[in-house]
Amino acid sequence: MAYSRLGREEKASFTWDQLVVIWQVIGRLVRGGVPARVVFVDSPFAERQARGLSGDTAETSLLVSMLHVLAPYCGDHDGSEPPASGSPVPVLDRVLVTTLYKPLYAALSRLFPALEADPAAITHLETS
Repeated sequence: MAYSRLGREEKASFTWDQLVVIWQVIGRLVRGGVPARVVFVDSPFAERQARGLSGDTAETSLLVSMLHVLAPYCGDHDGSEPPASGSPVPVLDRVLVTTLYKPLYAALSRLFPALEADPAAITHLETS
């Protein structure tokens, strides 16, 4: 089944599954301080951008969906202190995800700077 045909909950689950695998592969590439270049060549990674269009969302792009699911943990936060009170993300979850995936979040933010600067531009996906 195509990513674009998955429901919201399935997209969020699929995104987390793929995010972990992709990050593990990248980690193996850079093991020992070896530089690596990662290229996402299939259009489903950013379907609209692959067609020369702008405006990929978490609904159309696995990469934007990865940015989205990481944002509650890594966005506007450097991981050095607990989140503001009232955050829906438990402190331990945020510290764990930030520790593991902050570099990936930073790289995705560079790929999609408008989305990182404006979190409201990211289509909402439930991650429960």
